Amino acid sequence: MLLTILVGNSIDSWRSADDPEYYGDIATALVHIIEDLNDYLHSNPTMPSIYDPASTG
Repeated sequence: MLLTILVGNSIDSWRSADDPEYYGDIATALVHIIEDLNDYLHSNPTMPSIYDPASTG
């Protein structure tokens, strides 16, 4: 579940607005999502706060 939340939070709509091919196909989207998640985790050396988007507690 944590991985799903982290991956979901790494997807930004502005990226595809700037570059329509950013999430153009499954392989390209997967590469970009993993790279964006890697950048996010490297910029947060401590455990980031992870909020449940469904607010189920």
